[in-house]
Formats: sequence, structure tokens, C-alpha cells
Amino acid sequence: MGKVSYPRFKRKREYQGSFYIGGDQVKIIQGDKKDYIKIPNLPKIKMTEKLRFKGKINGATITQRGNKFYVSIQTDITQEEFNRTHKPIANNHTLGIDTGIKAFATLSNGLQVFAPKPLNRLTRRLKRLSRQLSKKRHCKTKNDGVKKSRNYLKASLRLNRLHTRIANTRNDFLHKLSTALIRHAKTLCMESLKVKNMLKNSKLAKALSDVSISAFNTLLEYKAKYYGREILRADVFYPSSKTCSSCGSVKKDLTLSDRVYQCGACGAVIDRDFTRV
Repeated sequence: MGKVSYPRFKRKREYQGSFYIGGDQVKIIQGDKKDYIKIPNLPKIKMTEKLRFKGKINGATITQRGNKFYVSIQTDITQEEFNRTHKPIANNHTLGIDTGIKAFATLSNGLQVFAPKPLNRLTRRLKRLSRQLSKKRHCKTKNDGVKKSRNYLKASLRLNRLHTRIANTRNDFLHKLSTALIRHAKTLCMESLKVKNMLKNSKLAKALSDVSISAFNTLLEYKAKYYGREILRADVFYPSSKTCSSCGSVKKDLTLSDRVYQCGACGAVIDRDFTRV
């Protein structure tokens, strides 16, 4: 255990944080169209959607992101309730997936999925709001007790809202795509990527962070386990990009700048990404 000390309160301008409360302190009040949540020391608050599961409430985590609040409720449900809300998906398809930056996901059925890339799209606005905030900082030290100006707090909130919008756009895309893939196929075949090593490349780091391949893999892993799917991964050193998907020959002199694969053995001309699926 660590040393006992005074609590460290969140700074007003952070606009983010979370706290947990036990299930005995959470009460859900059901209405005709909306449900309400009641927690100690606060009036009942309208919820944007009804509870998805019926069961005993074990606890709730309330999170602040920007100027919005979210609650995630943990419930203890029966096997019958689980079966009612998680209907099995009847298909035995096998699907190959290749993740990348230009096309986020190239599938073996011929489809390509492109990521929204919110950071790249909103970079100019992000820089502008950051400059506005930096100009409103006072020149004294942070422990001098001087309160921030209202304009400073407003600028900080605008910047935080934009960061939240970028994160929400990215997470929404990743969740929808991962769920669709898990529901479509029983077995998923993917390559093993060392994203940490790829992030060391300064030319690729920003683009990789914007598409969040690592987060996508995490979502696929836990959803596959949840729905009883299987994920097969190729070895890290397997030359999937250099191997012809038609005849299996390996083109050793293929470089990263070569976006079209031209096989010298069978004459096949394929998009580079499709050779890996």
C-alpha cells in the first residue's frame, strides 16, 4: 500500500475523469419513453437510452469527457437473459483481413474499408484552438493562487471538445467495423503486426495513431472471445506482401513504394493489399 496523503483534486480545466459507485447507491427509475438514474446527492438524471439488460446492478462508473457525462452500468444477469440479448449468428465463413493506413481493412471477399481519419481531417482546427489557448495563459507560476480567466476556461473547453470529437469518431468506426466482421465470419485470418515498432517510424507514426490499428486488434480479440469466434494470425516474418496469391511465388525485390504486385511467374497483376488476404 502507498503512503496516506491528502486527495488530489482534478483541475477545473481538465474536463475529464471518472469515479465508481457501488450498486447499492445506484437506482434506475423507469419511465414511459426514457429511464432515469438516481445517485446520491444529485437529482434524478435522464438517460439517453434504456438499460440493455435486466438484472442486479453491481456498480456504475461515471465518466466525464469534455462537457458530457457517461455512465456504464455493471449488471449481473441470468443465462436466459444473456441468451435473449445475444442471439447466435449462423454462419461458418472464413475471412482474411489485412490492416493498413491507406485502406484500413482489405478483406478477402474483395471489399476495402477506409478509416475516417479524424485527426488528419481536423488537424488545422486543432492547431488553431491550441494557439488560442496558449495566448490566454498568464505568465505567473501555477502555484500562485491566481485563477484562470473565463476566456481561458472557455478556450480550454473548446479544445477538449474537439479532442473528444476526434476520439469518439475513431472509436465509433472501430467498434462498428469490428462488430460487423465478428458477426460475418466464424474464423478471421490476420497478420501479426508489431505496432510499437511501426510507431518508431516518424513518417508513419501520426497516420498509424490516427487509424488505431492496435485498438482495432484489441476490440477484435475480446469480441471474438465473447461471441465464440476464432482468430488465426500469420507469423510476423511471413512475407505476405511479397507472396503471389495466385501461384504462391515470392517476389523478394518488392519495396514499400510498389503498390501494385506484378508476379513474374504467372503474370498476375494484383493490388498489393490483396496479396496478403
